[in-house]
Amino acid sequence: MKLRPVSRPVSRLFRIIIPAVSLFVAACGGPSLGTPPQVCSTKAVSTGESPLMEPGGDCISCHSSNDGPGFTFAGTVMNALHDDQNCQGVAGITVTITDAANKVITMTTNENGNFYSEVRKNTITFPYKAEVTRNGKTVQMVTARSASETDCASCHSAAGANAAPGRILAP
Repeated sequence: MKLRPVSRPVSRLFRIIIPAVSLFVAACGGPSLGTPPQVCSTKAVSTGESPLMEPGGDCISCHSSNDGPGFTFAGTVMNALHDDQNCQGVAGITVTITDAANKVITMTTNENGNFYSEVRKNTITFPYKAEVTRNGKTVQMVTARSASETDCASCHSAAGANAAPGRILAP
C-alpha cells in the first residue's frame, strides 16, 4: 500500500485550524482536567469533577463561569512554591480566614490540598487576613485582602502574582 502525501490545501487548513483551536482552549481557562504539570514536587493528579479537582487551579473563577458550587474563599496548599496546577497538594492543613470584625472561617485541606468555603460574602467584613497551620506552627499572610481577592490561586499561582512569591505552603 502506497501512502500519498497530504495535499497543500489540506495541510494549510491544519496549520490554521490547530493554532485556532489551541487559542480557543487557552482562552477558556487554560489547563483542563488531566493536563500534566511541567513542574511537580509530588505526583500529578486528575480526578474529574469533584472536591479533589484541579489543585492549584483558579477555583472561584472556574466555578462561577461553569455552574459549579459558589465559593467565597478557595485555594490549594501545595507542597512546593512553584508546583504547577494538577500537582497533588498537602492534606490536613488548617486554613483560617479572620475578617475585620474578627469572624473566623476555618477550612481543612482535602487529600489534594484543596480548601474552600461557601460562607456568604455579605456576612464577611472586609478586609480579611489568612493563615495556614500545620502541627501547631502557623504562617500568616502579610497583608489584609479585599472582597475582590478571595480566590487564593489568583495570586498564589506557580509563578506568583501581586507580591505573592508562589503557591501557598504549609509551615
